[in-house]
Amino acid sequence: MRFFASLTGIIFITCTLHATDYYLSNTGNDNNSGTSKEQAWATIARLNKAIFSLKPGDRVLFERGGRFEGGLNMMNIMGSETDPIIFTAYGSGEDPVIDGTREVTGWTRDGKLWRTTCQDCPLEIHTLYIDGQSQPLGRYPNDHNLTTSGGNGKTTIYDDDLSFEDDFWKGAQVVISTQTWVCDAVRVLSQTGSTITLADRTSYDVSGNKEYFFQNHYNTLDTEGEWAFDSNNKEIYLYSEREIGNSRVSIGSEPECILVRNGRHIRIEHLALTGSRLSAVKIEYSNSVQLSNNTLDQNARMAVHLDHCDQITVDSNNITNTLNIGIGCWDSDHCRFTGNRLENTATIAGRGQNGTAQYSGIIVSRGSDNLIEYNEVFQTGYNAITFYSQANMLIKNNFVNGYCTVITDGGGIYTWHSTSPGNRIIGNIVMNSRDDLGIYIDDESENIEISGNTAALNGAGIYIHNSRYINVLDNLCYNNHGSQLLMARHGNTLLDQIEFRNNQVFTLGKRKQYSMRARFVNGQNIVFENNCFADPFKEGLINSESSVWKTKVYTIPEWQSLGYVTDRGIPSTFEESGLADTTGYVKFFINPSQSVRTVSLEGTYKDLDKQVYVGTVQLAPYTSIVLVAEERDH
Repeated sequence: MRFFASLTGIIFITCTLHATDYYLSNTGNDNNSGTSKEQAWATIARLNKAIFSLKPGDRVLFERGGRFEGGLNMMNIMGSETDPIIFTAYGSGEDPVIDGTREVTGWTRDGKLWRTTCQDCPLEIHTLYIDGQSQPLGRYPNDHNLTTSGGNGKTTIYDDDLSFEDDFWKGAQVVISTQTWVCDAVRVLSQTGSTITLADRTSYDVSGNKEYFFQNHYNTLDTEGEWAFDSNNKEIYLYSEREIGNSRVSIGSEPECILVRNGRHIRIEHLALTGSRLSAVKIEYSNSVQLSNNTLDQNARMAVHLDHCDQITVDSNNITNTLNIGIGCWDSDHCRFTGNRLENTATIAGRGQNGTAQYSGIIVSRGSDNLIEYNEVFQTGYNAITFYSQANMLIKNNFVNGYCTVITDGGGIYTWHSTSPGNRIIGNIVMNSRDDLGIYIDDESENIEISGNTAALNGAGIYIHNSRYINVLDNLCYNNHGSQLLMARHGNTLLDQIEFRNNQVFTLGKRKQYSMRARFVNGQNIVFENNCFADPFKEGLINSESSVWKTKVYTIPEWQSLGYVTDRGIPSTFEESGLADTTGYVKFFINPSQSVRTVSLEGTYKDLDKQVYVGTVQLAPYTSIVLVAEERDH
C-alpha cells in the first residue's frame, strides 16, 4: 500500500508539471505553437483542432479585450478532480468575447429597404445585429395587437376586421396566445380575406377574442432597424435610413458559443458569450463542469442549457437579454445554480419558443438534489424559477423582481405535477407582478415545504392549486393585489393535507383584496395555527367559497370561532384610530442580500408580533418586515 501511495503521488506531480497553457489573441497567428503570449493562436477554429490534446491541468487563455468568432467545441475533454481543464482570460481590460454571430454582406438598397441573399443561412434566423446591437424583428401593428373573431382548430384564424389583399401576409408569422400561458409564432401558409391559414399548428385551438400580430415579413418593416427573413428565398430584409455599408451587420449563426459533450472536470470562467443561435453554453452528458463569472448576453433560445449531467455548477454569471430561457436544466442531478443575475429574459412576445414552459428565467426538470440559491431574476416573460419532476429540490434565498411580463397564469416560483419528496422553497423574495402569483404550486403537486419566503405586490402571494401535503410556514405576504394566501380546486383533485403555520399577511384595504381566499376547497386536514391576518382598513379578511367553510367573508373573530383560535389580526384598524391618511404609518422593508441590513426609522414602530422598534430595525439576509407606527397624530 505504501508503494501504491508513492506511485500515486508521482503520477500527480508528473501531471501537474506537464500542464500546458495555450493562448489566443487577436494579434496571434494560427501557425504559432499557441503555448505562450508571444506564440498565441488567433482563432477558435485553430483551438478546436487541438482541443482533443488537452490534458488535466491545462489552461486555455483568451486575451482580454479580444473578440473571437465561432463556436468552441469540447467533446470528450477530461480533466481531473485536482487538475481541471480551465478556459479563462488573461491580460487587462474587458473579458474576451466568444462571438457566435457571422457577418452578412452583399446588401442592396431600395429606398429605406435593404436586402441581401444568404443561401448558406440556417433555416431560421432568430437574431440580427448591427455593430453588435440586437435589432427588432419587424412586426405589424407596431404598438398594439389585432383580435381574432374566431378560429378552426389549431391551423385557422378568422379576423373579420382584416382588410388586406389576399396573401398579403403569406410567409409571415402570426404571434398568438391561444391560452394565457403560451405564446406561439406560427408561419402563415395563406391569407384569403378574413381567413388566415397556418402552415403549422398552434399549441391550443384558436378561438375568438385572442390577441395576435404579424411578424418576420417584409410588409412589417417601417421602423429603424426592423428586419425579416424569408426562409424560402433565403433573403434578409432590413429597414434603415442609414448607410449600413459602414456597419457590421451580422446574424446569430453558431448553434452554441461553447459546447461541452461528455466532459469531465472543466472550468469556464471570465468569458463573454454572445450571439449564439441556440445556446450560449450547452453542456450534455458531462460531469463536474463549472461555469463561473461569465457574461452571457443577447443569445437566442437559451443562455445555459444542461442535459443529462451530474454535478454542474453555474455560479456568479451575468445573463441578460436571452430570448427564451435563461438557464435550462433537464435530466440532471446534483447541479448548483448560485449567485447568478438574470435580467430581461424572454421579454419580447414572439421571440421565444412555442408551447408550454417557455419564456422562463430558470427551469429545472427531471432530476434530483439540485439547488437554486442566491440568484437575482429580474424581468422575465413568464415564470422566473420553475421546477418539474424533482426530488430534494432546494430553492433558497433568491430575489425575483418582475415576471409574467409577456404571458400569464404563472408564478415567480412555479411547479406543476411535482410529487417526489424533499422539495423545499425557503427564504425567497418574490415581488412585482401585477396579475400573477408569487409562489404557485400547481396541479397535483405534493410534498413541498414553503417557508420563510416573502411575496409582495403580486397578483396573489402564495397559491396552492389542486395540490396536497403542502406546508406553508413562516412566510410574509404583503399587499398582493388580490389574496395573500390563496387555495383553489378545479376538477376532482382533493385540496387537503395542507398546513398554514406562523405566517404573516398584510393588506391595505383594497377592493377584493383579502388576507386569504379559499375557492371550491374540499378535503380535510387543512391546519391553521398562529397566523397573523392583518389589514388596517377593514375587518373582513378571509373570503371563503368552499365546502369546508361557509361561503362568506370572515372577520378574525368569526374565523377564530371555527376553531382557529390562534390566528389573529392587528388589534385596531386605522379607521378606528381616526386616521384617513396612512402615509408614513406603514413601512415595508426587504433585504435581498447575504448581509444584515440596518434601516433607519423616524419614530416608534411595531411589527406584526408587537415588537417595538425605535430608530432602527435590522433585517437578516433574505427577510422582510412590516412595521406599523406606534404613535399616530390625528
